[in-house]
Amino acid sequence: IRINQEVNGRLQLRTGFIYSHASGPTSLDGVLSQPGVFLLNYTGTGATKLTTETADVGFTLKLLESVDFQSDYRYQMYTENNTQSLQATRADLPAPVLLANNLLRWDFGLHTLDSLFLVTPFQSLSIRAGVRFVKEDIVRKTNGELDLGTQRSWSYSPIVNAAWTPSKKFSLRGDFQSRIIVDPYVRIAPQRTIGSTIRTHYSPSEKWGIDNTWSFHNLKTEDLGFISHARSN
Repeated sequence: IRINQEVNGRLQLRTGFIYSHASGPTSLDGVLSQPGVFLLNYTGTGATKLTTETADVGFTLKLLESVDFQSDYRYQMYTENNTQSLQATRADLPAPVLLANNLLRWDFGLHTLDSLFLVTPFQSLSIRAGVRFVKEDIVRKTNGELDLGTQRSWSYSPIVNAAWTPSKKFSLRGDFQSRIIVDPYVRIAPQRTIGSTIRTHYSPSEKWGIDNTWSFHNLKTEDLGFISHARSN
């Protein structure tokens, strides 16, 4: 469902909702072995149900002829239910050994708020600058009991995008983003990320063109001494 409404010449409202559901069986059969030492067979079955719901609401307000303010809030909910039953057999075991018989549930709640200024000083140049706030709630339960590690994390990211199209043959686009995560759910997740992507397109004729994309991303987690630098072209 998607609704867009122009209130007047300066204000536009929008909202939407998406629902999806999927389910299916899971096979957990396998073998663990070390030649000449042991052979362990394990068999199991399971089932997974996944439900996602996404709702968003936003507006665009024209402040000046060439300046707009845009804000959008999105809430995404993911619910996953899993059942699993697993048992192992070995030649020297008198009977199959039950390894697991659990009911697992994951609940993800993701809040995202984007607020941007859109500036178009010239017809060939547009600039978007603002900030993104993200809050993530993660709850994991086994057989109805809350598991350790459940927590809330949040991040904020200054965002800058620019596009320049001086002619039909040439265009230049770029973006810059810096993200800081407070209390990441995954311990090895980078706490600080800085990245940029620059895209160029040149079409000497209507039949063919040349595209080039250059990007870099620097990732860092001080507590673990984790540092990563990635470059691509």
